[in-house]
Amino acid sequence: MEINAQKIVSWIILGIGFFGFIIALSQNEFTIAIIILISSLIFWIGYSLLMKETHDSKLFSLVIAGAGLLVSLAIFTHFGVEKISFPQGAIIFHSDGIAKALAVVLFTLIPIVMFKATLGTKSIPSIQNHFHTTQAQVTPKPVEDKIYIDDDVWEEATEEDLFSGEYIEE
Repeated sequence: MEINAQKIVSWIILGIGFFGFIIALSQNEFTIAIIILISSLIFWIGYSLLMKETHDSKLFSLVIAGAGLLVSLAIFTHFGVEKISFPQGAIIFHSDGIAKALAVVLFTLIPIVMFKATLGTKSIPSIQNHFHTTQAQVTPKPVEDKIYIDDDVWEEATEEDLFSGEYIEE
């Protein structure tokens, strides 16, 4: 079993940021919680670049989206919902806090949508494939001009046939 110490340290950085965020939120220190979360993300990205880890865009998208969802949940609970004492157990919803939380959710979904959009396409090469291509792989094969005709009943349409608007249907 191979243990990758760089990935373990990377996950430890994210874990410390997550638990620091939760602890600060539990003490109603919203600003400190956001600072802890964002600084841990910046430190994680910096560590990944410094250690030259392979770029995993799926992991990056999921981490950014998860952090954004945590921030939006914190915004909603701190600014969108207010508990009042009378009547007992009553809750007031503030539209500006809800709007801010939904805006953060919207911007959080962008990395996931971008990742899903590029997942199926082969036209966007990854960074790793870009540096390992050879000249033989880049050179396109020559295209041969062949006319394929299924049977002898068909004839090639002339320019007059194309613009006449009259087509024979059998």
